Formats: sequence, C-alpha cells, structure tokens
Amino acid sequence: KYIRRVQTLCSLMARSCSFLHVRMRGRRCRNYAVLMYIVLLNVVIQSGNFGLFCIGSASGRRLLSRGNTCTRLRLEAVDINGVVAAGVPEADAEDVALLADLVGVNGSEPLCDPLSLLRFYNCRSKKVGAAAAMYQETMTWRAEFGIKGIMAGYSGSEEYNEDGMRLNDVRSWNWQPHPVSAEAQLARRFAIFNRLNAKAADDGAPILLWRVGAIDYPGIVREGLVDVLIRAFVAHLEDIMQTS
Repeated sequence: KYIRRVQTLCSLMARSCSFLHVRMRGRRCRNYAVLMYIVLLNVVIQSGNFGLFCIGSASGRRLLSRGNTCTRLRLEAVDINGVVAAGVPEADAEDVALLADLVGVNGSEPLCDPLSLLRFYNCRSKKVGAAAAMYQETMTWRAEFGIKGIMAGYSGSEEYNEDGMRLNDVRSWNWQPHPVSAEAQLARRFAIFNRLNAKAADDGAPILLWRVGAIDYPGIVREGLVDVLIRAFVAHLEDIMQTS
C-alpha cells in the first residue's frame, strides 16, 4: 500500500514537471528525476503535508468561488489568431481561446499566456471545463500559499501581488536563489535543487541540477524541516516557470 501511494504521488509530480516543460537530459538524469520525486514525496508522506503539493487540493476547491485573480489582464474578446501566433496548434486554438474567455485572462504573465493555458487544457484531456476548474484552483492555491512572501525571501527585483501574480514586467526575470530571509537561509543549507544559468540550446528550456544523493529525508522529517523545504521547492518551481 505504501509503495502504491509513492507511485501515485510520483506520477503526479512527473506530470507537473512535464507541465512546466523542464528539460532533463539522458536516461541517467531522468532516473535521478524519478528518484528525486520518490525522495521528496516520501518526505511529504511522512510529514502528512501532501495537500501542499496538490494544485487541486480541498482548500483550492473551497475557495473556487472567489474567482480568477488574473482579471487585470482581461480583454474584451480573445483573438484566436493571436492564440495561434503564440504557438498553440490550430486544432486546439478555439478551445484554448474559449478557456481564456472562461477564466477571463489574456496576457504575457506566464500563468495567463496561451501556451500556459494550453498546458492546463492538455493536462485535463482537452476538456475546457475541467481545465478552467484546474486553472481557478491553481490561482486560489497561489494566493493561499503565499507566493509573494516565499519569493521575497530571496534576492531579486521581482515583485508579486498578494494573489501570487507578478507586478513588474513579466517579459524579464531577475530573481536569484540567494536567500535573504532566515527561513530561506535555513532551507539553502539543506536544499539539493537548483537551476543552472545555462539553458538548453535547442529550445531554451531550463536545465536543473538536483543533487539527489545528498538528501537525508529521514533527517529532514526528524528535524522538522519539511515545511521549510516545501516552501523552498515551491520557490524553485516558480523560478522554473518564470524562466521558461
């Protein structure tokens, strides 16, 4: 039963990595990625904090009625030609435009642009209604979890609103994983994930460095560092998304 739980949670994390379009090169690197999922998920299982990783968590469903937090980027109508120009396949462009209209977004913020909406659409088997619900839950989770405070714990000039959306120019990304808060400094001592400055030559995807062999997950649970490292990992995932 325990192994089945790990496999299920590992599958969820693998899909999230695909959602973010992270490049993991080589069979050995992919194997390390899978091992990293298992390590992290063991930490979460032992601590009982799995809900923090769930985009569609119960807390997200409870606040679904609050609505979308990207309405500042709303347009009167979604331009299907613009959706195609952004890179969405023509066969999916109409549905993605409908999804944008349902959640009320259209813009360059990474969670509002057509390609990111396409990811939500694909993650829900190309069902517009389910993709819209997933998007709303994601926005609610970002506001609840406190993305603004987490990202402020590291150096950089990026500013966030309380709802987890960026306030400054989304066309650039100057955030750096250099801790300035006490919690971020503590997490830095034990975190084993980082992003290299270089990008993949063919498509510009982020390249990650995960030192899987260096983690002591029983010790992390024992010392009560699970929540600290979860927040650090969220900052890492946000960095990946914004860099992409």
